[in-house]
Amino acid sequence: MHFLFPIFNGLATSIIFFLVYLSDKIYQMKEFKLREGAEYIELNNLLQQLGWVGTGGEAKIRIKQEEIKVNGAVELRVRKKMRVGDSVQFQNEEGKVI
Repeated sequence: MHFLFPIFNGLATSIIFFLVYLSDKIYQMKEFKLREGAEYIELNNLLQQLGWVGTGGEAKIRIKQEEIKVNGAVELRVRKKMRVGDSVQFQNEEGKVI
């Protein structure tokens, strides 16, 4: 059975590195900085800027399907004005307007 130890040891190491990688991705918060002088960004545009959706149409669908939370609550307004301090959650991603 000693011949199996290197295989299991390598596998265990790989699993540990993978879990560390996942934990970093799960809890990573993206920040979006408003342009100087801008008071807000619309939610659908924010989702695109964060790279979570490819198009405005996809953003609208995700919002209407109640997949987006703003400040912890489901948001259904596609053009909700996101201001400094607002947070947004989608799947395992979180973002904040700064």
